[in-house]
Amino acid sequence: MEARFGLLDGERKSFREVGEHLGVTAEAARRLVSRAVASLKDDAARVLVS
Repeated sequence: MEARFGLLDGERKSFREVGEHLGVTAEAARRLVSRAVASLKDDAARVLVS
């Protein structure tokens, strides 16, 4: 997620670039990022409810 959204250097990377860095396909990188974002949303919802 850091690379995809440019959290460390301000430069957003494509799924292809993220995949190359991780050694997976662009589609696999997209799925990983999607799951990570969903997990963060779930965590945020739990914090807001409690």
